[in-house]
Amino acid sequence: MGSALENYFRAANDPLICNPLLTTEIEVIVEQTFVKDTSRNDTFDVHSIYGIEQSVVDLSLRYRVHWYGFDSTSDTWEPIESFDKDMTDTLCRFHYRVYNHCHYC
Repeated sequence: MGSALENYFRAANDPLICNPLLTTEIEVIVEQTFVKDTSRNDTFDVHSIYGIEQSVVDLSLRYRVHWYGFDSTSDTWEPIESFDKDMTDTLCRFHYRVYNHCHYC
């Protein structure tokens, strides 16, 4: 298990992403929602979203997700399609925090 700094470094150096923004200042804690794993038909509880980036494969946005009940080494980049529709407000709050963070930097 790595430190939080090591996990941020690993996430930021993922070869499938570009221009990541990872910071606890934009973290949004999620309440009672989940992400679907379509490959296995499973759902997982999201604890928080704390990063955003662009995929180098298809240029879509990805969100850095911390999973409820797991340590930060299990955090993943997730496309918007993975999120339940009930997370729309949460994702809007997250984008608002990203905008404010970048606007005041």
